[in-house]
Amino acid sequence: MTNLVRAKFQAHPFHLVEPSPWPLVASFALLTLTVSGVMTMHGYAFGGYLSLIGFLSILGTMIFWFRDIIAEGTYQGCHTFAVQKGLTIGVALFIVSEVFFFLSIFWAFFHSSLAPTVELGGHWPPKGIEAINAFELPLLNTVLLLSSGATVTYAHHSLIQGNRKETINGLIFTIILAMIFTGLQGFEYYTAPFTISDGAFGSTFYFATGFHGYYICPNLLLEKSSKEESSSKKINFKEWFSGFTDAEGNFNIVLRKKEINLTTKKIDRFSTSSLQFQIGLHIDDLNVLKTIQTGKKKNIK
Repeated sequence: MTNLVRAKFQAHPFHLVEPSPWPLVASFALLTLTVSGVMTMHGYAFGGYLSLIGFLSILGTMIFWFRDIIAEGTYQGCHTFAVQKGLTIGVALFIVSEVFFFLSIFWAFFHSSLAPTVELGGHWPPKGIEAINAFELPLLNTVLLLSSGATVTYAHHSLIQGNRKETINGLIFTIILAMIFTGLQGFEYYTAPFTISDGAFGSTFYFATGFHGYYICPNLLLEKSSKEESSSKKINFKEWFSGFTDAEGNFNIVLRKKEINLTTKKIDRFSTSSLQFQIGLHIDDLNVLKTIQTGKKKNIK
């Protein structure tokens, strides 16, 4: 094997990403959105236009970045089992951070509500603040949130069964429910009789509900990108197989004993028995091995 050919292979299953402009573009887009958001809240001129530019910049960056990720995983074979495991662990750690994040918010809420201090007047909600009725918009938003969880779960199970049409329908219903939820959340903010500056009550309310929407968006987009990657219509089997075996496969030369010196009891010679190609995976990945063996799958040509 020449050095030129050897350079095309790597001795590990991990994906070393190529230089990409999207992290830098995303940083400037986020900076623009943050600064313009502050300008809008303080009434500066053209703050709203700058916010729109920052939002569209982030949306465009996400679209092109996800496009590259889908191409790397689907067509270039970069998402090996080691990479998929890393992605799974990353999502799990993200969820753990989300759990502790909201734990701190609810801790702050219950700390203030269960034992109101003298600064709060010893009363919860503090005197002068009219709380929102929990059985009106908050209850409706809760129903919408749980319904969107049901529809995205339906889409997930449809994807597992290979039903592309129902997967798309489930995602469409999920996005519609998310848009309705966001609209009602904005209406609730608009009609709320208190602001974020109204002490512990206002800060915990807006902090919890606002960051809840912030956490929903990346979760939804991440799941959508992974579903698009998994539900691609056709994958070139040769490219998929070469990318897969680059990390998971190996060649072995099996040597067979040829002659044994009975006096010294040592092996005098070997002869080559066979050249073997092997892919070692867990028993749970038996279907993958069968796919490689037959080259037949609905989405692999």
